Amino acid sequence: MCSTPFGLSNLSFHALQRLSSFFAFFAFFAIFYLFCAFCPFAFFAFFAFFAFFAFFANFAFIAFFAFFTFFTFFASLLYFAFSVPTQFSVSSLSTFHSPRSWLESD
Repeated sequence: MCSTPFGLSNLSFHALQRLSSFFAFFAFFAIFYLFCAFCPFAFFAFFAFFAFFAFFANFAFIAFFAFFTFFTFFASLLYFAFSVPTQFSVSSLSTFHSPRSWLESD
């Protein structure tokens, strides 16, 4: 078998190359997901990146991350739909309608 500049066989070098591309893409996914958590519309830009990346990777790899992205996107939508209005109403009730504020106003 031929050796690579690192002294590895072609098969192990190819496996190392695939593993490094996996971790590079996962790091990009993690950074971009943090951005999507604050701007859910960025999901569509991220999905466009999947369409571009599909030309350079196998289908199973793309299918896994597409499913995971859909799952996390809709999970973040559910979080914003149910958690943020609840936090807003609880904070506004505790600030403006607490019994202590009623007593202090008298």
